[in-house]
Amino acid sequence: MKALVVTNCATAAYTSGLRVLFPEWEVKGANLDVAEKWLDEEPNGTFHAFLTQSDVLVLGSENEARFAEFAPGKEVLSIPYFHFRGLHPDCFHLGVGGRPISSVLKAGTIHSRLAVAAFLLRLPRAATAALFNGSTWERLGYYSVFEAEKRQLLERFRQFGIDLSPAFERWRAQGNFLYTYNHPKAFVFNDILLEALRGHFLDELACESARAALASVPDYLEPSIRWPVYPEIAARHGIAADFVWRTGTKAGPITLTRDDFIAETFDALTEYPELHGACVPDFDTVRAALMEQLDSESPRALQADACKA
Repeated sequence: MKALVVTNCATAAYTSGLRVLFPEWEVKGANLDVAEKWLDEEPNGTFHAFLTQSDVLVLGSENEARFAEFAPGKEVLSIPYFHFRGLHPDCFHLGVGGRPISSVLKAGTIHSRLAVAAFLLRLPRAATAALFNGSTWERLGYYSVFEAEKRQLLERFRQFGIDLSPAFERWRAQGNFLYTYNHPKAFVFNDILLEALRGHFLDELACESARAALASVPDYLEPSIRWPVYPEIAARHGIAADFVWRTGTKAGPITLTRDDFIAETFDALTEYPELHGACVPDFDTVRAALMEQLDSESPRALQADACKA
């Protein structure tokens, strides 16, 4: 049997997982961007041959259509991309005019909605730091995000025959199961792969031993960037978490405190004079929440410039 995995940051985890579970298979993997390059602008004959000859394709449901011409006669497992903002409701990807804005974590484009909005409102850095508190999260509706995100996550996977309900409760019991909202820890990917295989290549009995076997799969995202679960949110979920950000190991790793993170964010955003409120999801709501919070705990003078934005 030959199996090819093409998805996003889960590729290495799923590829290694299949090799552990089916050592007699020949399993290869490629991230979607690389696979597309090898199919189009930089044709790779070896990759194309393996794709054509594969018996099993493990694809992200979002990129499944790209490989439709190769699917006939193969077993195709579609697995949605993982993303869950329940513990990181302040995260979003920032860009302006089709131009991505790199994260201060030195990888990707992930930013703080609060910090970016505060920058656009011309708030002082000290005032912005003070806004990172439970009252602000309440005004922004961050506490109610968890259950809504959970429902959406379970439903997205359920549509592809993958029931994550029991697994999710196991993840939750282990505390913080994320590095960022879209980078879960290894045991999350292991459970997702296991549930995708259930009823296809694994029966119920095999699934129990498979879970133990998958524990040997390396945590490929452990060296990547880290986004903290904010203290007040962590407390609501019984999570012990450090209130620091971290770059990936290739960039240091460098740990950033709240003040460091805000300072670097503001410095980075000064390079984008075209940045505007529409770049921030639901900016008007965020602005109103921040102004209300400042009004409740800060001198009116701190708001003077912000109200002009």
